[in-house]
Amino acid sequence: MATDSSLAFPARLLRAARRASATTWIDYSGWLALCLMACAPLIDIESSEGIRLSRQLIVKLLILFGSGVYCWWAFLESPTIRRVLSLFPPVAILALCGLLIFASIQSPIPKESFVSAASALVVVVLTLSVAVRMGPWRALYAIMAGQLLFVVGSWLAYWFVPEIGVFLEPIAGGEFYERMGGLAHPNTLGQFSTMAILITLLMVASQKLTPAQIWRIAVPILIIAGGALVMSASRSSLAACVLAASLGLRGWWLTGSRLGFILAGAFGAALILFSLLATTAGEDFLQRQIFTKITKSGSTEELTTGTGRDEIWSATLRRIQDRPLLGYGCGVSKVLLRDSLGYAHNMFLHVALSGGLLALLLLCSLLAVGLFNWIFRPNPVADTLLWFLILNGLTENVILENIASGATAILALSLSWRTLMLLQDRIEAWLARRRMGFSAAAPNR
Repeated sequence: MATDSSLAFPARLLRAARRASATTWIDYSGWLALCLMACAPLIDIESSEGIRLSRQLIVKLLILFGSGVYCWWAFLESPTIRRVLSLFPPVAILALCGLLIFASIQSPIPKESFVSAASALVVVVLTLSVAVRMGPWRALYAIMAGQLLFVVGSWLAYWFVPEIGVFLEPIAGGEFYERMGGLAHPNTLGQFSTMAILITLLMVASQKLTPAQIWRIAVPILIIAGGALVMSASRSSLAACVLAASLGLRGWWLTGSRLGFILAGAFGAALILFSLLATTAGEDFLQRQIFTKITKSGSTEELTTGTGRDEIWSATLRRIQDRPLLGYGCGVSKVLLRDSLGYAHNMFLHVALSGGLLALLLLCSLLAVGLFNWIFRPNPVADTLLWFLILNGLTENVILENIASGATAILALSLSWRTLMLLQDRIEAWLARRRMGFSAAAPNR
């Protein structure tokens, strides 16, 4: 875990960061690349033999290549970025990407797995590079802008191109349940909408917006993203949104404005009421009045089996047992799980399938450090985003998409947030001393 003493950046790194603070068009190019990578949906794999080289995929690969060029330039140009990447937790995240690249050698689809793992590495370095050169909040804004582009595009597809924007999910009895998919699967839309909602709440809680800006910026975003979340009917994303906001922003809800008290009280009352019903009412009442209202088919079996996810998890575990150490490489779900919808539906199983138990152990270690910090060194931004990844990861893959996207960027940013903010504070303090005419020397390592 990074401490104050381990982050005593030498004066030469602070001077380099000062020069980098003069934002150039190259930095804006990196910000735009992060925005575009954050809104790239999951790749459409149409067959088990590999990834179809469609025009959509070519555009994504071009964005990935441009992002990689920016990362290479930033790494060579900025000693501060090299220093940050050598600290924990960024270095552990890079090690995870390295494991995935190594695992791609023995993958059933080695080329696709290598590109997928390399995209994760690019997104991690891109996110941290933008955060160092332009500030952590600007990097977070780039991710949110990408999420909003995706959500708005999904609304347009839903309204004007229903054959693309409407997702018909088969349910029991040969019927179909209509969901808003937009530019990708409804669960992906739910994840993107949730991230946009949480980042907006973080902007409000961190006082990044004035009262007037809250009404002009935050409220419209919450309406657009919240509507998309509801229309996507992604119950896992909806639950992750509520719980992540409650756990990560617990200090704001309890010690903030009167609105915070009201919302926290309403949420707590709902939990208490549901608990009382669950303990005092009969099972038949619960099934008729509550559980059937939140299922798609009207059957409570959806909830007890996770909409069939229990069978998918069993199939994934069997595959992991066949190659437990290093896994099969990224992007192999469509090949190995083609009889189980081609999707692990669990972040931890997904990582174990892709990089083996070594990658899973590394991820769990990173998350454990994040939870330790949540208890003893709370930070609303890092904690809220981390809880979203953990909660949504119980039923979805979330990170390490076929081509890495916004959730992978959120993983890198949330785990490294305290390090990045400490660096920014050191730079601002150093600049203040220079303006006041004091010595410009920074603490030595």
